[in-house]
Amino acid sequence: MAAIALAAVGSAACGFRPSGLADDDPTGDAAGAKDAATDDGATIDPIDGGARSALCDPADDTLRACFTFAGGAVTNGAGTTLSIDATQTTAAAGPVGDALGLGPTSVVHILETPALDFTTATSFEAFVRLDAAPPTGGRAGIYDDNGEWGVFVDDRRRPYCTHQIVFGPPLELGTWTHVACVFDGATVTIYIDGAKFDMVNRTAPLAVGADGSNIGQDSRTGGTSGDPLTGAIDELRVWSEARTPDEVAAAAARAR
Repeated sequence: MAAIALAAVGSAACGFRPSGLADDDPTGDAAGAKDAATDDGATIDPIDGGARSALCDPADDTLRACFTFAGGAVTNGAGTTLSIDATQTTAAAGPVGDALGLGPTSVVHILETPALDFTTATSFEAFVRLDAAPPTGGRAGIYDDNGEWGVFVDDRRRPYCTHQIVFGPPLELGTWTHVACVFDGATVTIYIDGAKFDMVNRTAPLAVGADGSNIGQDSRTGGTSGDPLTGAIDELRVWSEARTPDEVAAAAARAR
């Protein structure tokens, strides 16, 4: 499978965009009218009349990955260069514009890169829609950097961070939920819809792996994958710093 720098189009998508969805442009300057449902541009918030901040800031060197999903494609809008392989993905209606539709045969793999290696601090956040629970005794990957850290859903539909195992509450099937995992060098905290749910201690640094990352699956040795998630993911961001509670809450509020 050939690596595609910065963007890869799922073979099932073929540029398809469901009717009525806004453009999903990480810079906010794609041609055409932008409405309040736009994924990434700074747009007018219909609730308070204020401007919605851009999802991806390529000038922010702590933002290591910022994935958007127009038409089933996987695009990184951060300032890093990532090589992405994506197959059997689809376009889905997300909480803010387009989302990435995933099924049992979908694979999204990011080749190994130092840009996504962290030891003392990192943050992950994304909107997640689980459409089917993992099988009994199994799990589904939301994001995984093999040998380093990951975010999964267990067979009880509970999201959890693997930096140091900490669980959130069961996800409702077919419902969008914002999930965030934050490691600050002393603790790992899981946030659900912008609110702190649980925290565990961890002072040991994270390991550095060699197999790359997967969106919507477990990333395995040699760049293979497993434990697919059936559902959709939107506004996935990875940082090289510990996000504050207010920053996590602001990310979750983008779906208002």
